[in-house]
Amino acid sequence: MVKTGIILTDNQGQIRFTNKLAAELFGYSSGILNGKSIETLFLPDDTQIFLSNIMKITLEEKGFE
Repeated sequence: MVKTGIILTDNQGQIRFTNKLAAELFGYSSGILNGKSIETLFLPDDTQIFLSNIMKITLEEKGFE
């Protein structure tokens, strides 16, 4: 059983997949977040910080570990 919340987005920040745990961590039912903006999950002040951090990680040579 996966014990990690997984959220996949496209290049425009639209959620394409969430596993059950990720949805539940944010208070949603599985599948409800598909097609919504990743910004749905964050407060406005936190969205820019999140997006900056994600871009930094994905642009680094190592990527996600």
